[in-house]
Amino acid sequence: MLSLGAYVADLTYEGKPLLLRNDGKQSATRAGMALLAPFANRVRNGEYSFNGAKYKLPVNSEGHAIHGFVKNKEWKVLEKGDEFVKMELNSKGEPGYPFELSFSVSYEASKRGFNVEMAAVNAGGTNAPITMGAHPYFVHPTPRSQWFINAGNVFRLEMVGNIPTGRMVPQRLSTYIGEYDDCYRVNEDQVRLIFPHDWEIAIKLNGFHFIQLFTPSWANAVAVEPMTGAPDAFNNGIGLTVLEPGKSLRASFTITPRPKGMEL
Repeated sequence: MLSLGAYVADLTYEGKPLLLRNDGKQSATRAGMALLAPFANRVRNGEYSFNGAKYKLPVNSEGHAIHGFVKNKEWKVLEKGDEFVKMELNSKGEPGYPFELSFSVSYEASKRGFNVEMAAVNAGGTNAPITMGAHPYFVHPTPRSQWFINAGNVFRLEMVGNIPTGRMVPQRLSTYIGEYDDCYRVNEDQVRLIFPHDWEIAIKLNGFHFIQLFTPSWANAVAVEPMTGAPDAFNNGIGLTVLEPGKSLRASFTITPRPKGMEL
């Protein structure tokens, strides 16, 4: 666990890697598990309007703002035990985001799995737009192993250039997946990532109503990213939360691996 970004660089299960290990050479969103806030995924062209004002965020090589800024900030450890840590970050006056927020995250490992609880409190005097998320990369247990995902009935967000058009297509996400960088509005509270010859991973969601499914070209891994809102939510409003002063946004998820054949 790193204080920079409250970042999970490594996570193992029965001595085997569960997450794609970050050896310090990759950026936070190319391995391990980064936290995403105050926006998860992209903001188109880094531009948005809120309460009658226009804002411009720093952009990446695509020309979009991506994954927020908390992943690049030093978090403070509030509590820590052998299997538990709670961290916080106070943020005010970021470029293109002048709102004041207090973030916290708790990580806990137990027999139930690895639990992540995220929260944001509006510590300022004006309303603030926000989405939150996390970016875990689940590594293939064996090289080139097949994998399946089961999220039940979902809505796939139609995308152009990784930005939603606003149209959502109903489908059943319960099949083998190839190469993807797609967002889904989930209707159930559990997603199952299945490596048929090794184990299954249940991702139980609470307050996260979207997932981004991403297969990186540089590693045998699958990113299943819980998010409270859709890509470009600052513009399209899909899943956007507007926090009033003193109000909070809270969401959690639990990662539970099980050997092949066990019930999840």
